[in-house]
Amino acid sequence: MKMKKYLLTVFYILVLSAPLLSSAHDGGHGPKVTNVGLFGGLMTAVVSESDRVKGAHANLIYKAEIVKNLDGAVRIYLYDKKMKPLDLANFAKSADAVLISFVDGKEITSTFKLNLDKKNYLGTAPKPASKPFNIDIVFHENDKKYLAAFDGLDE
Repeated sequence: MKMKKYLLTVFYILVLSAPLLSSAHDGGHGPKVTNVGLFGGLMTAVVSESDRVKGAHANLIYKAEIVKNLDGAVRIYLYDKKMKPLDLANFAKSADAVLISFVDGKEITSTFKLNLDKKNYLGTAPKPASKPFNIDIVFHENDKKYLAAFDGLDE
């Protein structure tokens, strides 16, 4: 009887904790975004940089799309919550980006800049040490800092 109770307890713990474990990384550093990019790129949430540790529970502020060419050229488009392109007049003329890859369990990072190019940010990403890789970007709008984290990129 004790073994049966033990097994039932373990079963319930596993069943109840499964949603917590699976949602821990949904959306990377923000809530999951399901929109399709207007330029064929991948979408992610833009959250306050100070909320990066909140994961999927961070408040969605904007949405971002990344379009990456095979030669490393990266374009970032920013949208409001309804996918209307943002007016970037109040954004800084450059954004800080970091490419993150993993080799033998060790994190390898490379930083690069994205420059404001009329209606988007443009830059060249370094070659990743492995695939898949992540690109995190910090944007400045007036005195606010925002984070867009694109996870699981492979091209």
